[in-house]
Amino acid sequence: MKTVKEILEQFGINSISELETGQTITVENNGYMDLVIEKVGEERVVVGHYYRQMGDRTADPEIVFKVRNGDWIPVRYTQNPGVHQHDEDGLEPVQEFVKEWSRNLRIQGFVDAAKEQELAQ
Repeated sequence: MKTVKEILEQFGINSISELETGQTITVENNGYMDLVIEKVGEERVVVGHYYRQMGDRTADPEIVFKVRNGDWIPVRYTQNPGVHQHDEDGLEPVQEFVKEWSRNLRIQGFVDAAKEQELAQ
């Protein structure tokens, strides 16, 4: 997730090892659902967009990445309603979506929004 790495760099984070487990970064970008990046384990990062549906937090989408040696390997993919895939060895079919999503995040201005958000703090 090249774009997510750049977003983290806007907050002064150059590696997920610099994040504490449970630490969350939320990037607000007018006109789009917030982008949430959360470290959930030693080598685990969740990236997702979320909305509320009948009071429940709903993923649109959410991907859990296993991060090793700088490589972000998607191991769990959730897209509501009803799509959930999980494979600890990596979800090869999701890789193309990850590349497209990364491009879209850049085009939609999430890197710039992160930079502005960090400067405002």
